[in-house]
Amino acid sequence: MTSNMLLKKAFSFLLLTAILNWLADKLYLYWTIWWMDMLVHFLGGLSIVFFVFWVYSKYKNLNNYSNKKVLFIIAIFFAFVVGVFWEIFELYFGIS
Repeated sequence: MTSNMLLKKAFSFLLLTAILNWLADKLYLYWTIWWMDMLVHFLGGLSIVFFVFWVYSKYKNLNNYSNKKVLFIIAIFFAFVVGVFWEIFELYFGIS
């Protein structure tokens, strides 16, 4: 996958996440559809993973199999870290 394609995917998922979050908030979908929160969190994590893929592809060759294992672990780790910090942010500001 080319570097530009990874960045486009990351921003596409981020834009989709933002639109769904806005709609869910305005239409009270978080309170009426039980799985909506999980979908938005998943898409947010996916956008982080693609962004990590893009950053990693700028510095390393993604064609090596061992690098793909390391990349997957790094991407999941960063998605987890961003998720934890986001929950702390929401708790601190009383958002959810």
